[in-house]
Amino acid sequence: MSKWAVDVKKAMIDKNYTLKTLAEKVGSSQTVISMLVNDKYRSGMREELVSKINDELGTEGEPDI
Repeated sequence: MSKWAVDVKKAMIDKNYTLKTLAEKVGSSQTVISMLVNDKYRSGMREELVSKINDELGTEGEPDI
């Protein structure tokens, strides 16, 4: 698991966010957010979603490829 994924999961806990909550906040689906946080999402939308997640949670960086 990447450092970014660990930071995202910690920030989600701190903000009391579920995958569903985060997905709604960034305009995505729970499945896509889960895949992204678990370093399994390879779509061209990846960078945009990472940026939105970082903005929402106050995290930095990106998942491992």
